[in-house]
Amino acid sequence: KARRASKNIEELTSEKSRLNRDLIGSDGSDEVALLDAKLEVANWLEDIWVRALDVFSQESRVEVEVKATDTFKKLTNNPEGFSRIILNENFGLTVLDANELPVQTPTPGMMQVAAISLIDALGSMSDIEFPILFDTPGQSIDQTHRNNIIKHYWSDRPTQFVIIPSSGEFRIDEVEKEYDSLLARTWEL
Repeated sequence: KARRASKNIEELTSEKSRLNRDLIGSDGSDEVALLDAKLEVANWLEDIWVRALDVFSQESRVEVEVKATDTFKKLTNNPEGFSRIILNENFGLTVLDANELPVQTPTPGMMQVAAISLIDALGSMSDIEFPILFDTPGQSIDQTHRNNIIKHYWSDRPTQFVIIPSSGEFRIDEVEKEYDSLLARTWEL
């Protein structure tokens, strides 16, 4: 049965090839030449688009580094201890210490603040207004950093900011008291 099925498949493949040759002609048709030319143009346009996006992304990376560094220095409790945030060509993040050397053993809290700074920089560079949602933003950071993040994000912004803290990160009564004018609603589960 398997040999018979295999032979049938070969015969059908051969018949399909013959029909395609008859349809197109042995040297191709005008339609095929036209389609080939259109595919060549489409491939060329795709290549230009990919190159343009790459150039744009690498030029934007420099601006994102500056904005992320500014935000990071506002949020950290040790701005003098760091020189800047750098991003590799794939936007991988590294924090440099005051001597311009990569921080060798970054704490989870430092990386959380750096990630939040990067998210803020990317959001401001996008020129697209969209809500920002943070799930447990204070998980790995101390109270000073939490306060800095709240002051930075819960300022008068054109975009909606939603924070979903776990228990112990923020006290709802303290947040409502200090930021009542900026809050639309708070819930506690």
